[in-house]
Amino acid sequence: MIAVADSGFASAADVHPVTGVGDEAYLLAPRSPGQTLGVLHGGVVLTLQITGYSQWNSSSESSADPGDPPKDPDLTHLRPAMATAMRHLMTSLAS
Repeated sequence: MIAVADSGFASAADVHPVTGVGDEAYLLAPRSPGQTLGVLHGGVVLTLQITGYSQWNSSSESSADPGDPPKDPDLTHLRPAMATAMRHLMTSLAS
Protein backbone atom coordinates (compact mmCIF):
# COMPACT_ATOMS: atom_id res chain seq x y z
CA MET A 1 0.00 0.00 0.00
CA ILE A 2 1.18 3.51 -0.79
CA ALA A 3 1.20 5.70 2.31
CA VAL A 4 -0.65 8.98 1.81
CA ALA A 5 -1.78 9.67 5.37
CA ASP A 6 0.94 12.22 6.14
CA SER A 7 1.21 13.68 2.65
CA GLY A 8 -0.56 16.96 3.34
CA PHE A 9 -3.73 16.08 1.45
CA ALA A 10 -6.93 17.44 2.92
CA SER A 11 -9.31 14.55 2.26
CA ALA A 12 -9.93 11.32 0.42
CA ALA A 13 -11.30 13.48 -2.41
CA ASP A 14 -7.67 14.41 -3.12
CA VAL A 15 -6.69 10.75 -3.73
CA HIS A 16 -7.83 9.07 -6.97
CA PRO A 17 -7.10 5.38 -7.77
CA VAL A 18 -5.55 4.77 -11.19
CA THR A 19 -6.04 1.40 -12.88
CA GLY A 20 -3.67 -0.32 -15.27
CA VAL A 21 -0.45 1.03 -13.75
CA GLY A 22 1.62 -1.20 -11.45
CA ASP A 23 0.14 -3.17 -8.56
CA GLU A 24 -1.50 -0.07 -7.06
CA ALA A 25 -1.55 3.50 -8.29
CA TYR A 26 -3.02 6.70 -6.93
CA LEU A 27 -3.20 10.19 -8.30
CA LEU A 28 -2.70 12.64 -5.47
CA ALA A 29 -4.23 16.00 -6.29
CA PRO A 30 -3.72 18.51 -3.48
CA ARG A 31 -5.24 21.97 -3.45
CA SER A 32 -2.00 23.45 -4.79
CA PRO A 33 -1.25 23.60 -8.53
CA GLY A 34 0.38 20.20 -8.79
CA GLN A 35 -0.38 16.52 -9.10
CA THR A 36 1.51 13.41 -8.07
CA LEU A 37 1.13 9.89 -9.40
CA GLY A 38 2.32 7.29 -6.89
CA VAL A 39 2.71 3.70 -8.12
CA LEU A 40 3.51 0.54 -6.18
CA HIS A 41 5.22 -1.90 -8.55
CA GLY A 42 6.54 -5.02 -6.85
CA GLY A 43 8.51 -3.74 -3.86
CA VAL A 44 9.18 -0.32 -5.37
CA VAL A 45 7.20 2.91 -5.09
CA LEU A 46 7.63 5.19 -8.10
CA THR A 47 6.49 8.81 -8.03
CA LEU A 48 5.87 11.22 -10.89
CA GLN A 49 5.02 14.81 -9.99
CA ILE A 50 4.04 17.80 -12.10
CA THR A 51 3.59 21.34 -10.89
CA GLY A 52 2.31 24.35 -12.78
CA TYR A 53 2.38 28.00 -11.93
CA SER A 54 1.78 31.37 -13.51
CA GLN A 55 4.16 34.26 -13.16
CA TRP A 56 2.29 37.51 -12.90
CA ASN A 57 3.61 41.01 -13.11
CA SER A 58 1.25 43.89 -12.53
CA SER A 59 1.03 46.36 -15.39
CA SER A 60 -0.25 49.01 -13.01
CA GLU A 61 2.27 51.62 -11.96
CA SER A 62 0.32 52.18 -8.78
CA SER A 63 0.62 49.54 -6.10
CA ALA A 64 -2.86 50.48 -4.86
CA ASP A 65 -4.69 48.34 -7.47
CA PRO A 66 -2.40 45.80 -9.09
CA GLY A 67 -5.33 43.85 -10.60
CA ASP A 68 -6.19 40.21 -10.13
CA PRO A 69 -3.45 37.60 -10.48
CA PRO A 70 -4.18 34.66 -12.80
CA LYS A 71 -5.68 31.47 -11.42
CA ASP A 72 -3.50 28.43 -10.87
CA PRO A 73 -3.23 26.32 -14.03
CA ASP A 74 -5.58 23.35 -14.36
CA LEU A 75 -3.43 20.25 -14.75
CA THR A 76 -6.22 17.66 -14.72
CA HIS A 77 -5.98 17.19 -18.50
CA LEU A 78 -2.45 15.80 -17.96
CA ARG A 79 -3.60 12.84 -15.84
CA PRO A 80 -3.77 10.33 -18.73
CA ALA A 81 -0.32 11.43 -19.93
CA MET A 82 1.08 10.93 -16.42
CA ALA A 83 -0.15 7.32 -16.38
CA THR A 84 1.31 6.72 -19.86
CA ALA A 85 4.65 8.26 -18.87
CA MET A 86 4.76 6.09 -15.74
CA ARG A 87 4.08 2.93 -17.79
CA HIS A 88 6.96 3.87 -20.11
CA LEU A 89 9.25 4.49 -17.13
CA MET A 90 8.34 1.14 -15.58
CA THR A 91 9.01 -0.64 -18.89
CA SER A 92 12.39 1.09 -19.24
CA LEU A 93 13.42 0.20 -15.70
CA ALA A 94 12.41 -3.45 -16.18
CA SER A 95 14.62 -3.95 -19.24
